[in-house]
Amino acid sequence: MIRAIAMRLSLSILFLLAAACGSDDDAEPSPSSGGMTGGGGNGSGGTPPGEIACSGLPKDAAGRVLLEANALNNYAFASTLEIEVTPVAAESELTFDWSALTEDFQGHTIDPEADIDMVSLLMWRLPLSEFQTKLGNDGFESSDPVIASMIKTQNTRTSVGLFELQTLAGEPLEPEMLLAYLDPEVYDPAEHSYTIVAASGEMAGQGSRMLKSFRLDPESNNTEVVIDDSSTKLSYDADLTSLQPTAVPAGSAEISLEWTDLDVNAMGRRFSPNGIEEVIVAKYSLTPAELETKFLDLETIADQMYRGEVALGTSIDLSTLESDAGQSFPGIDESGTWLVALLCRNCMNPAPWYISILTPCSN
Repeated sequence: MIRAIAMRLSLSILFLLAAACGSDDDAEPSPSSGGMTGGGGNGSGGTPPGEIACSGLPKDAAGRVLLEANALNNYAFASTLEIEVTPVAAESELTFDWSALTEDFQGHTIDPEADIDMVSLLMWRLPLSEFQTKLGNDGFESSDPVIASMIKTQNTRTSVGLFELQTLAGEPLEPEMLLAYLDPEVYDPAEHSYTIVAASGEMAGQGSRMLKSFRLDPESNNTEVVIDDSSTKLSYDADLTSLQPTAVPAGSAEISLEWTDLDVNAMGRRFSPNGIEEVIVAKYSLTPAELETKFLDLETIADQMYRGEVALGTSIDLSTLESDAGQSFPGIDESGTWLVALLCRNCMNPAPWYISILTPCSN
């Protein structure tokens, strides 16, 4: 999932700039280590899910089994990114080179020419340490970015010069303006940071494969920023074993999922119900504990996967989910591990806001 769960960790940095998403309204409501707070909901109350009678499950107005996403049923997720910093000469034309990039920060293979479609330069009103913290915690605010620029590589190059960068709309940028943003007298290096993002795809905020940072240094004569396999290091912790599984009837797709009353997402941030854009149900031959160690590859290792877009609202009928081959979701069975996930595609941290394990209820 990443196109969703498998995370190309598309971080949605550029979306933040283009759409000015993220605000004080998204602030963390209270200290939390993840989504494991709160009460109520299917599978809670101390009853083992397998002992919940199917007849006792609530129904929606259409007679479908109603699942209400809740914190006890949710997984917990935390991640950190460590981004390398290169000192560079101030107010100088810089070169950004990714010819040595062969793996992204998830360890997936990259062809630096064929796989990198867009490179972006972003400046932040944040020191790098704070930028990295906000990046991992989905905590950016609309006031954090200063400027964004990009270039589409046309898959014919592995380096680009500063003066070749354009606006997000593809308009040219004046060299004098770009150099002005590299003036340490105006933009104190202790309070500002710069990131280069190499991405697959040309959609703003999606497909990020590697990040690198640079720092203005009046003592440096260096004008080259090299993006390679060590430029970003990702560490994460996904807890799929502490959650309370969600009981559903086996072999039935007549199930609706609603997330109106969920307050906190898996990262411990405020849950915005209207932010969910996709729902996924997937089956794996691995246990939840084994899936924790392969979390970044959940999309590629699924035995079955069914998706559904959420155009509007805070609920979905799971019978409308389909596989990439167009097969409808048939309901779960008693083999393997089944997961359901709620995804916000355009969030800074694209880890699913909600993942629960689906398990059959008793007859």
